This record gives sequence, structure tokens and C-alpha cells, in this order.
Amino acid sequence: METSRGALIEKIMFALIPILFSCIVYLINSLSSANERITMLEAKNQTIVTADALHEMNNILDLAREKLRQDLLTLQTENIERSAENKSSVKVLEWRISALESHQK
Repeated sequence: METSRGALIEKIMFALIPILFSCIVYLINSLSSANERITMLEAKNQTIVTADALHEMNNILDLAREKLRQDLLTLQTENIERSAENKSSVKVLEWRISALESHQK
């Protein structure tokens, strides 16, 4: 009875060892993959805190912010130019109206 019990435990151990080994390999691979993803996210969202406790964002965000600033300046310049053109057009139209009104009198 004792030998059959020992043989049963030995068979169970030989069946469990490959399963346990596969589980350990899976866990190590999962941890490695999670570590890579965390490293990538940290690189994308990296924040440097200076001695003055000011947050300086990484280069990607700085470049995106600068591009948005340039786009805004371009749009503002275009709007100023359009406004000047509209003002001159309005002055010409007002002059024509006043000329037509004086001509009709």
C-alpha cells in the first residue's frame, strides 16, 4: 500500500512538473512584456521635475505644443490680413455709396 501510494505521488509529480514549468515560463514572459510596455509609456509621458518644482514635458510634447503655437500664429496673421482687406473693401463700398447718393441729389 505504501509503495502504491509512493508510486501515485511520483506519477502526480511527474505530471505536475511540466505544468508548473510552463506556468513559470508564462509568468516570466508576461512580466517581461509588461515591463516593456511600462518602459514605453514612461518614455512617452516622461516628466522632469526641476529644482524649482516646475514640470518640463518631454520633447514630443514640446514639439507638439510649438507646432500648435505656430499654427495659431499663422491663423492670427491670416485673420489680421483678412480684417484689413475687409476694412478696405468696406471703405471702398462706403465711398461708392456716398458717390451714388451725391450723384442722385
